[in-house]
Amino acid sequence: VGDVTVSKPPGDAPSYAGVLEVTNGRYTLQGKRFELERSVAMFAGVGQPIPDLDIRAVRQVSREVKVTAHVRGPANAPTLELTSEPPMDTAEIISFIYFGRSRDAAPDAEGNADLSGALMAAFGTSVFNNLAPDMAEYLPIDQVALTSDEDGPAVEIETQITPDIYLRLSQSLGPAAE
Repeated sequence: VGDVTVSKPPGDAPSYAGVLEVTNGRYTLQGKRFELERSVAMFAGVGQPIPDLDIRAVRQVSREVKVTAHVRGPANAPTLELTSEPPMDTAEIISFIYFGRSRDAAPDAEGNADLSGALMAAFGTSVFNNLAPDMAEYLPIDQVALTSDEDGPAVEIETQITPDIYLRLSQSLGPAAE
């Protein structure tokens, strides 16, 4: 639901203004269904149509645990925030999404930082790989991935500038990120 106005005066780049909203929906990730609470793309700018995203999806993973995934920011560099009720750290939330239980109770889990990074990378890559084909038509990027570096989870964005030149940007999302 919504409207986006596109205008292009002769000799100028196109400009975009408007909001699109999904009022009811779900998202399935790794066989787990999330209900969309909010899904908004806001367009304002000139040149490439890069909307600002505000997407919130919720999953009741157990009787006691509810998880919220919030994707926001420009579509070519979104951020992913995971929260839960009751509050837990990110690795614990991802363990509940994937395994339906605490990472301490998950198969082969020791609850260490390596597992946290691996779970975050797996979850983020799944989210962005599932979103990328739908957004490819609108975004000037070729690849978005959530990885893990020495500071924890990181997001990488890559685009092809010429047939022989690629640009890759990486931003740490860990506690040391600035």
